[in-house]
Amino acid sequence: MRKSLAKITIAILLTLVAGLGTAFVFLNNEKNTRHEYLANELTIKQNLIASQGEEIKSLTRDIGSLKQANNDLSMQLEEYIQPEKLYLKGEIALSDKNWEEAANLLWEVKNKYPCSEYAQSATEKILEANKGLEEAKKRAQAEVAAQREGFKQIKPSLAFSTQKTSVRIKSSKKANQWITDRHGNYWIYYEADKDADYYILDVDIASKEKSPSLPAFYVGVVNDSGIITNLMRMEYNFYRWENYGTYLGNYEDFRNDFEKKDTVSFTVGAQLKKDQTKGKTVIIFSDKEECFERSRKNFGRPPVMYHSSCISPGANITAKDFIENYVAVRIF
Repeated sequence: MRKSLAKITIAILLTLVAGLGTAFVFLNNEKNTRHEYLANELTIKQNLIASQGEEIKSLTRDIGSLKQANNDLSMQLEEYIQPEKLYLKGEIALSDKNWEEAANLLWEVKNKYPCSEYAQSATEKILEANKGLEEAKKRAQAEVAAQREGFKQIKPSLAFSTQKTSVRIKSSKKANQWITDRHGNYWIYYEADKDADYYILDVDIASKEKSPSLPAFYVGVVNDSGIITNLMRMEYNFYRWENYGTYLGNYEDFRNDFEKKDTVSFTVGAQLKKDQTKGKTVIIFSDKEECFERSRKNFGRPPVMYHSSCISPGANITAKDFIENYVAVRIF
C-alpha cells in the first residue's frame, strides 16, 4: 500500500516537473519572440530616422540653394532698380539746389551703372550740379569778403555814452607790457606771455552818479569768415594814484572816487595769443553794458578795484550784428 502511494506521488511530481519545463520553454520562446519583435521595431525606426535625416539634409541643401537663388535675384533686381533710385534722388537734390549731394548721387549712377539707361543723363546733370556748386562757392566767398569789408568800413569812436557814464578814449595800443596804477615815479606793470600781446586802452569815464557801474570792453579777432572770434573781456585798473600812500590805501585818493569827482581815469587791458591775431583784423569794442562794480579789498594794493559781473557777447559776431549792437573804439 505504501509503495503504491509513493509511486503515485512520484508520478505526480514528474508530471508537474514536465509541465513546468514545458511552461518554461514556452515562456522563454515567448520572451525571445518579444525581443526579436522589439529589435525589428527598433531597426525599422532607426532606418526611418536615418531616412528622414537624409531627407532633412536634402531639404536643408534645397533651402540653401533657394536662399542663394533669392540673393542672386535680389542683386539682379537691385542692379536693375538702383540706378533709377539714385538718379531720381539726384534730380530731387538738384531741384533743391543741394549741389554737392546731387553730384555725388549722379556720379554713383555714372560710375557704378555705366550701362544703365540713366548713365548718359546722369553725366549731363553732373555738369549742372558742378556749375551750381561752383556758383555757390563763389557766392559764399563773396559773402565772406563782404563780411570782412564790413568790419573794415566800421569807423572807431573815441567817445560814447552809456546810460550812466560818458567814455572818452585817450589812447590805445598793442604792447608787451600793460602799465597801471602809477604812483609818484613808480608804476605797476604786467608782462605779456611770450606768445601773446596786450591790447590796452587808457580812458576817462565821467558820471554824475556817486557809484556808477562801468561799461565792459572786449577785444576780438575777425576771422577769415568775417566773424569776430577769440573774444576776451578787458580788465579795469586805475591809471594813476596821487602817491604811494594812496596806492597802499593809507588814505583816500579822491581823484579815483566818483563820490568826489565827476571823471576818473582808468586803463583797461587783455592778452591775445599772437597765433590768433597774425594776419587778422583785431578790434576793441564795447557793448555799453554797465557791469563792472567797485569794491574794496582790505590791505589790497590798491585797496579799490572794479570786478566784472558781465555776460560776454556771443562767440560769433557778424559785421551786421556789430553795427547794430556794439561800438568800436580801435581797429588794428
